[in-house]
Amino acid sequence: MDEPAGTPRRMRLDHDGQGHWTINGGVFDHAAVSLTVQRGARETWLIENAERSMPHPMHLHGFSFRVLERLGSPAQIRPLAGARGLLPQDLGVVDTLQVWPGESVKVAIDFSHPHAGDQDYIFHCHTLEHAEAGMTLRYQVKT
Repeated sequence: MDEPAGTPRRMRLDHDGQGHWTINGGVFDHAAVSLTVQRGARETWLIENAERSMPHPMHLHGFSFRVLERLGSPAQIRPLAGARGLLPQDLGVVDTLQVWPGESVKVAIDFSHPHAGDQDYIFHCHTLEHAEAGMTLRYQVKT
């Protein structure tokens, strides 16, 4: 999938200094829908990891995506990158990507699906300790 038009949706990965890993400054609340996407929408997300952080293997439930670009990769990662900073594991369609400290990764997502009605999904870090410490976001795809 090519890069969708429009401003990317920003996903900021960070730590609040009080034991919680955050997405856009918030921690997981099972009762709250943190963002809503229109069914069939094509979006670009810019996933930004804080400079003073840890690597985060971020996983999107329900949809696959294509990695478009990596910016600010650590020095030890850059020699492995090809065009647009892409790593070998970025090629093709994926549902999980590693975001290194200080790095920003742009991805293209197609939110088309055959399911009727509104659907709930999560976006979270696959490091269990991080997900359980708040780095999980509930999102809804609306019809």
